[in-house]
Amino acid sequence: MSVAVKLRLAAALLHAAPDARATLRCLDGRLFLAGGHPACDLSATELRALALDAARDEGRRAGFLADLDLCGGVEPLGAGLYRRRAPSGVEERWFASTLPAPMLQGVLGQRSGGSATGALEARICPDPAVEACAVCLRPRPSGPTAGSASPPEGRPDALAFDALAFDLLAGCLVAELVDGCGG
Repeated sequence: MSVAVKLRLAAALLHAAPDARATLRCLDGRLFLAGGHPACDLSATELRALALDAARDEGRRAGFLADLDLCGGVEPLGAGLYRRRAPSGVEERWFASTLPAPMLQGVLGQRSGGSATGALEARICPDPAVEACAVCLRPRPSGPTAGSASPPEGRPDALAFDALAFDLLAGCLVAELVDGCGG
């Protein structure tokens, strides 16, 4: 994935996921922190502006970046999925996609129709400026992760929540590939 696309996805997540931050690693080894915290070097809005510049010139202006990672209020689980605990104690899973919101709704609806994934609530947070959406997944009170607002690590219900979230993310990634191929 190009740095320009990573910037778009990070910008969408930083604006939607409370307390999320991004660490930008430069080719020369410097690190910059972006997000809403006062200690950040860049605000989420400044990261969005960088993402927009990178998208316009196919990443040439972002050529100084080696990579970026999300951190802060979100914990990476791998493959672009992040764990967050809401102030209420409810576990959330977050990811971002380049699919437009209506396509995301369709993919999430297809994958959740009548199966265990119906146990999740999905909130789509479109960011039209960077042409990306952040997605927040939460367990429904009656779903497989019900019974505690925050299932302990290692319990099957926490693992089931992660598996369902990864399944929805995988469906979105496949749809992005198909959409990118014009199909």
